[in-house]
Amino acid sequence: MNIVRICLSFVCVSLLVFHDLIGCPPSHFQNQINEGLNQLEQEFVEVLKIKVIPKLSIQEITNDPNKQITKYFVKLKLEQMVKKDQYVRKEIVSYMKENHIQDVKNVPTFLLEIQKRTDNENTKYLKKLLSIYQWFDISEFDKETDHNAWLLVQHADHDSEFQKRVLEILADKSQVGETSPTNYAYLFDRTYVDMFGERKQKYGTQAKYSDKEGQFLTYPPLVDENKVDQFRQEIGMEPLEKYLEHLNKVYSS
Repeated sequence: MNIVRICLSFVCVSLLVFHDLIGCPPSHFQNQINEGLNQLEQEFVEVLKIKVIPKLSIQEITNDPNKQITKYFVKLKLEQMVKKDQYVRKEIVSYMKENHIQDVKNVPTFLLEIQKRTDNENTKYLKKLLSIYQWFDISEFDKETDHNAWLLVQHADHDSEFQKRVLEILADKSQVGETSPTNYAYLFDRTYVDMFGERKQKYGTQAKYSDKEGQFLTYPPLVDENKVDQFRQEIGMEPLEKYLEHLNKVYSS
């Protein structure tokens, strides 16, 4: 699909341009990223014009998912939302690498505000879709759509209650093969609080960079350090040590 290829090409080009703008004022960064997000939105509308039910106007389809919504539209919409999600996060990672920043707290506020706005918009629309479908089952949609929806929930940290509601759905879906078990594991670790009100994680999917150790370590603490690899193996995940090695390699390069 040519339009989709254009979308992917745009993301790659915009990231290269971003690297050339490191010496520019923050307002220039902000305009550059906002222009990128607007471009992705426009390219999505072009896809709708070509591929989605001609009887409905683009505005009706985009603004009212309950109006004769189709599964094909859902797949396209979730794909577009993830592109925006990843576009913003790649810009932040690029900035951190260029400026040798390890802790996201030291990223300029305007970048974090753009990420927050994008996450809020994605969560709001995802809730509309989930008022129609309980989940985007693999057998009804496909693995990519299941993954895209999960990723958007994973990044909805501003709405922990929503994340917990989806976790309950994924707990059942993962048992019958309608979502990837790793989706459940990541969201479980993202939301779990023990009986004492402390953040913990079972699968070791969440990590934080330690200035003292000079590497990424699991955080919050593990429920059971001795059994974490057993838990991971049960759902097809690599050993924790290899996972952390991968994180350190990615963010140190």
